[in-house]
Amino acid sequence: MALATQHRLPAKIFRQVLTQGKTVQDSFFFFKILPNQLGVIRVGMGIPVRLVPSAVDRVATRRRMAQEIEPVVKDAAVGYDIVIMVRKHRGEQPPGQLRRTFEKIISQS
Repeated sequence: MALATQHRLPAKIFRQVLTQGKTVQDSFFFFKILPNQLGVIRVGMGIPVRLVPSAVDRVATRRRMAQEIEPVVKDAAVGYDIVIMVRKHRGEQPPGQLRRTFEKIISQS
């Protein structure tokens, strides 16, 4: 399932978050975070072709990532624009790693 439209980061803002956002990273993901005035979390995801060469697999990975963070995004009462970049292929990642890291970042920001 995809994220609701209000929680998707527009392409123009995606670039802005990449250049101006605060960086947080773990062994599997690279996050860029920028506060917004909207009161909702908007998320953009980047999956490098060198890590996941197949477009079908990139889309499937993006859907799984969206599904994993969706409950956190829906329930958050803060406003952030967040870009999540994959550093290692999801097959190497322990189950629930993205959600745990995402919750930790939201609580610390």
